[in-house]
Amino acid sequence: MKRAVLKRPVVNRWLIAATLLGTNAALADASLHFRVEGQCEAMMQQVQVSGSQLRMDTKTADMDVTTLFDGSEELITYLMHDKKRFHQIEVDEDALDYTGDVANSTGIYMDNQLGKIQEQLKAQCAQMRKSGLDCASMPNMEELMRTAGMAQPKIEIRDTDRRETVAGVSCEVVERWENGVRVQEDCYATPAALPIPAADQRGFSRGIITMQRYGQSFEGMSKRFAPSATQTTARPRAKDSLPLSQVCYAPDGSVRGRVTLELDTQAVDEARFAIPAGYSKYNMQEEINRESD
Repeated sequence: MKRAVLKRPVVNRWLIAATLLGTNAALADASLHFRVEGQCEAMMQQVQVSGSQLRMDTKTADMDVTTLFDGSEELITYLMHDKKRFHQIEVDEDALDYTGDVANSTGIYMDNQLGKIQEQLKAQCAQMRKSGLDCASMPNMEELMRTAGMAQPKIEIRDTDRRETVAGVSCEVVERWENGVRVQEDCYATPAALPIPAADQRGFSRGIITMQRYGQSFEGMSKRFAPSATQTTARPRAKDSLPLSQVCYAPDGSVRGRVTLELDTQAVDEARFAIPAGYSKYNMQEEINRESD
């Protein structure tokens, strides 16, 4: 098993961050703003890219998070704005392999622990029956884990063989169905189709692929405890595809909202790709202790 080298020169990183925060010049080449009309939740509100630097802003009722990708450092930074915290993750290939190994090991460990708990419950049940007591209501951990994903809707991703033009960019329309009802259409394209400089196209593409690769590192554990109910009949899309627009449908088939891309090629302040002043490093153990107080 390859292990990631988790230490990197921090002096250079702080010098870069200090330079960014102290510079008013703006070098970002493109901003993608996602305009929402009606009731349709955008996957993200804004994306900004400058060469190997990428920023994605996501704000919902439950979270307000920014994801920064630094392709030169192979580093993902999550900014948790409500807590003014940041969390950084190495995403070079060794680090991703290590993350996947840890996630798989964690899943196996949890499987073993649940098995031990189930055996203890069975032993307790046997003792209760000897005393003439009923233990029919005692939980079955194996059954609980097996049915954990059953509450999820059955999701189908379907091709439409239609193309549309969004912000001057041709994109491919794909439908999302839940329990046999069409709920959404997304129109996908790749960064290479966007009218932005080639260096930004490459940086954007690499950021999307790397973040997807990081998410896939946890598949071993997620399949164990949250099995996906998604099926797809759609053609495989490019790994760096992103939705340029969304159409959300009500159960009666009417349109209840839209999300549409607006592309802006004006420069953006470099500080947008840096950790804001006043943000502290996220510490999982501190958060657990805070929640338990």
